[in-house]
Amino acid sequence: MEITNLKQLLNPSRKLQSGMVYYLINTKGKDIPIEASIAIIKDTESNPRGIVITFRDIGEKLRIEAERNRMEKHEALGYMAAGMAHDFNNLLGTILGSISLAQMSIAEDSEAQTILRDTEKVVLQG
Repeated sequence: MEITNLKQLLNPSRKLQSGMVYYLINTKGKDIPIEASIAIIKDTESNPRGIVITFRDIGEKLRIEAERNRMEKHEALGYMAAGMAHDFNNLLGTILGSISLAQMSIAEDSEAQTILRDTEKVVLQG
């Protein structure tokens, strides 16, 4: 909710709610996030006699939350990348094992041995 001044915020037609985030706009046009806390003052018979409204600038709190969210996303990406690398490494291990088995069943001087050695080098680079 965007509010240009305090008078507009306290307008009786507007419903303020505790815990809601509102935005005041300063003289430079910058949005300032604020949180409202509202307490009703009652007399001994529980009749409302007044109200206390406090506003707190929560800009720093919102920046910290945004940074924490960004860090959590990066951490999740790190875990995903590590898992993919692990799976890829397992796949390369299986390929290397198959190459070794093929090399054992083929004559040492055959052209297939040369192809398998070249393939093995490429897999080891991966």
